[in-house]
Amino acid sequence: MKAKHTPGPWTLTADGAGWYIECSPERGHSVAYIRAEIGEEDPDTSDDEKEANARLIAAAPELLEALQAVLRSFPTDRDMRDAGWERAEIDLACRDYEAARAAISKALPNAAAKEAGK
Repeated sequence: MKAKHTPGPWTLTADGAGWYIECSPERGHSVAYIRAEIGEEDPDTSDDEKEANARLIAAAPELLEALQAVLRSFPTDRDMRDAGWERAEIDLACRDYEAARAAISKALPNAAAKEAGK
């Protein structure tokens, strides 16, 4: 399914009060602005944590694409059994697969509905 978000890669630029998350220069606009009050007293969130949050958001398009690629190449239960995986390993892999699908459906809500309708 084609994503409706601004295509990546996105970059991160600090301006002293927060971070601009921008798309490629040829598109010429910001995707988001994260106002994080750099240096402001915040007992719950350090400047390093604020920056890490902004970096995670900026990496979202690549993370989504990579996760989709992993799921496309994910082995079936039968492939795992044939390769000699233990039942507990298969169960863990299946839980991880479902967690990945759930994360993708948060970003692309229609993807899960389309997949279910196959």
